[in-house]
Amino acid sequence: MSFDLLDLLTQQGAQVSATTDGRTIYKHFGDPEQEIKALNESAVVCPLPGHVCLRVTGNDRARFLHNFCTNNVNDLSPGQFCEAFFCDVKAKILALGYVLAGDEFHEIQMLPGDGEALLKHLDRYVITEDVALTSVTAGRTTFVVAGPATTDVLNAMAGAKVLSDSGCCLNDDVALLLTKWNDLPTAFVSVNNDAAVETWNQLTAVSTASGEVAFHHLRILEGYPIIGTDLTSNYLAPEADRNSIAISYAKGCYLGQEPIARLDAMGHVNRKLFKGWATMADDSESDDQLPIVTSRSMAAGDSFPVLLPLPVKLVVESTPLIAKIHAGPTVHIDRLV
Repeated sequence: MSFDLLDLLTQQGAQVSATTDGRTIYKHFGDPEQEIKALNESAVVCPLPGHVCLRVTGNDRARFLHNFCTNNVNDLSPGQFCEAFFCDVKAKILALGYVLAGDEFHEIQMLPGDGEALLKHLDRYVITEDVALTSVTAGRTTFVVAGPATTDVLNAMAGAKVLSDSGCCLNDDVALLLTKWNDLPTAFVSVNNDAAVETWNQLTAVSTASGEVAFHHLRILEGYPIIGTDLTSNYLAPEADRNSIAISYAKGCYLGQEPIARLDAMGHVNRKLFKGWATMADDSESDDQLPIVTSRSMAAGDSFPVLLPLPVKLVVESTPLIAKIHAGPTVHIDRLV
């Protein structure tokens, strides 16, 4: 991420903190509730340090990616993308991200995480294929634009291709992906570091500067997990509950396909990631066996959205459901969706 942008964001009042792995995050710009309001009513722009970008080149790149992820990459034309899991042979989740198709290369984009691990996993399967995988993460700065006015905001970017519907554009200077999260237009805008400050200024001139409080509020409502936080590598791809979006059941063989097909034939999984709404419990419980809320929105109010992996049987049998925020207080899960 651009160091010049880091300085600018601090000057503009960004509330800064650090993750356990040393990554800098920008929580908000002084009023997170106003940022969440802007997310719902107009548009916000959030810097996303550590957003992973892996470039895949070579004539066999589409077929190669098709064989090592859960979605149908072969059918993507330039300007199209798909969400996909990358799994091991047992269908355990290694990564979740988007595969973008361009004219000259494909790109894998993921929320901040261990991009190098996925790069090494894929690289070990390159034998005779005309495929090369490289990380361009260090040279990129990524912003998330989200809200009803997202496309209007994107049009303010100088030289950007206009996207009015879901799609992507890829070139050496900009990678732009437009999708929907929780029925709100959501775009990931990735630019070279030397263009980061100019891009930030263009985007925030017509939208609200925001931080990760607003971004993760939207992410949780969408039910989009962070691998390593919401789900570990012990979970199977269908247990993320994004099957209709990220898994193709008609694409044929790929790494992890057989266990996923067996689960599909069974018609259910025994556990999965749930979205829900929670309220703080009056009395904290110390039971170590309580389910763990892995992500919670920091939106104000008595009730807030959460993500938590649960056994399906527990959800059926337990009313109300008591859970514990990771390293935090006890909550009542009032509603699951």
